[in-house]
Amino acid sequence: VRRESPSILHLNSPKASGLGAVVGRMLLTPKIMQTVHGWSFNENRNIFSRLLVYIFSWITVLLCDKTITISSSEKRQALKMPFVSDKKVTLIKNGIDKINYIDKHRVREALLLRTHRNMNDILKDTLWIGTISELHKNKGLKYMISALTEIKTPFVFFIIGEGEERENLKNLIRVKGLQNQVFLVGFIDIANLYLKAFDIFTLTSEKEGLPFSIMEAGGAGIPVIASNVGGIPDIIDNNRNGILVKRGSVPEIKKAIEYLSANPKIRSEFGKKLKEKVEKEFSVDRMTKKTFSLYK
Repeated sequence: VRRESPSILHLNSPKASGLGAVVGRMLLTPKIMQTVHGWSFNENRNIFSRLLVYIFSWITVLLCDKTITISSSEKRQALKMPFVSDKKVTLIKNGIDKINYIDKHRVREALLLRTHRNMNDILKDTLWIGTISELHKNKGLKYMISALTEIKTPFVFFIIGEGEERENLKNLIRVKGLQNQVFLVGFIDIANLYLKAFDIFTLTSEKEGLPFSIMEAGGAGIPVIASNVGGIPDIIDNNRNGILVKRGSVPEIKKAIEYLSANPKIRSEFGKKLKEKVEKEFSVDRMTKKTFSLYK
């Protein structure tokens, strides 16, 4: 920071924001900003850890000239912090570019090939469910897998992503007897191109900011089942363009899957409405214009 001597310091992670804000103040940087991609104190931690993280986050907000939140709920949390006014906090939602999705038939064949299967192994009326997610505890994949054990409709569930929870999830899939229905696909570069494969997209996280994956699913016209956490309700209007479920609620996830499975017309309607909302409210152009306006 001393070498570059920037007039604006824009920080984008909890550690970088905390340390960067302190350094920026010491070096008299004219403007210091941070973007919060989900408050860390919302994570599933013990009460002492959450309190420490909250204090750290609060001090960082005070040190910064401007804090950008990406969801309405996180802005509300920031404004409840002591001595934090509306002038210090701005809501700028994430945005996505146009995506050239691969057509459904081709991408389904590609996914099956990665699991050493082909279309002949899948029943014609099988429900295709999928997610793009890090294999991390915060992503709540165990709730989704547990809910699927009670689904009677033929289905397959593809988890695109990699992470530290792979072995635990692999064991859970085995214990639940879902080895031929739930597949850990692993990391795929530009995974959003594969979204057209799915009839339903899920994100049953314990914590989120404003997830790109849901916007990208919306851009593909895919209905979404997701946890009612973080910025997800900014994208998903419950029972209008998707279904919101209580964090960690296996019964609610199961009920949502059964409902969309039994109502293909509703799936289509939800997907269409979500696509319209994403195109209208979550564009990269809109996001960048709002961000650059703060640099002036």
